[in-house]
Amino acid sequence: MRSCRIVPEPIGTCFETARGDSVPPTLDRREHTFYLPVLDRNTHANRGPRPTETPFDPSPVTLGPSAVKSARAAVDPTMSFEVPDDLRYLESHEWTSLDDESVRVGITDFAQDELGDVVFVELPDAGDEVVAGEAFGVVESIKAVSDLYTPVSGEVLAINEELFDRPELVNEDPYGDGWMLEVAPSDGVGYDELLDADEYDAQIA
Repeated sequence: MRSCRIVPEPIGTCFETARGDSVPPTLDRREHTFYLPVLDRNTHANRGPRPTETPFDPSPVTLGPSAVKSARAAVDPTMSFEVPDDLRYLESHEWTSLDDESVRVGITDFAQDELGDVVFVELPDAGDEVVAGEAFGVVESIKAVSDLYTPVSGEVLAINEELFDRPELVNEDPYGDGWMLEVAPSDGVGYDELLDADEYDAQIA
């Protein structure tokens, strides 16, 4: 606070006010004391607290493959999902391929995108029996948990054990490294009963 004050002088003299006027010494000097308020540099006019600022974080933001694809689809709504012509599909969004005497099964590009980033996969053991139309495992993502279905009945010949340590492969390469199991069908494959690429593409359109 800055102040201007009348300084008393010896009796018989006059003293000067801030305006330059002379006043008799008999007046009480307190009547001629006045203050000029000056805002301190640390004082805000609104007397409120200083605004807080969120510190800038320079570290990069990492998005999972599903989040990246969803972001691209938001920018381009016409973006389509991969549906290979050489595979057959279930209405529950599994794909299957016939290789000699075994059938390989996984989930489609559309399915992995709908699930979001996959964090866990549960599969049967090699040698187990699976039944067509019944759940053989579970896939869990940051958004949902979904059962997995096989189009054929038979013995499980192999499972993709790499998915236990790297479940994100289901998002990154659903038709390749993200495959789930291989089955030796006991009652034939029944490819004609499955959806072809055009039929499945129409289902997800």
